[in-house]
Amino acid sequence: MFNDEPKDIIEIETLIDKAIEKEDYEVLNQLLDLREKLLPELPQETLIEIYERDRVRMELLKKKLRDFEKLTQQLETGKRFASSQVQDEKGTFLNRDV
Repeated sequence: MFNDEPKDIIEIETLIDKAIEKEDYEVLNQLLDLREKLLPELPQETLIEIYERDRVRMELLKKKLRDFEKLTQQLETGKRFASSQVQDEKGTFLNRDV
């Protein structure tokens, strides 16, 4: 998992933010699993702080998902357009749909 597995909740929280920033979701999931093991030992106020940070993280992840969906849609549109084009012997593009 990690060369030197983090045991401190503050370090784990920092690494979670870095994993989200880098879009390294495999590491993110590993860190969340590791953090889950520590949660029962944490004081209530720390849990509340984590919850609030997670709400902000969820909004960031939702935005990244929307951006990814938009990019995927644009790629699909481009793919459909490219596959509808044909070149004649002179190199002129002809639209197959016409």
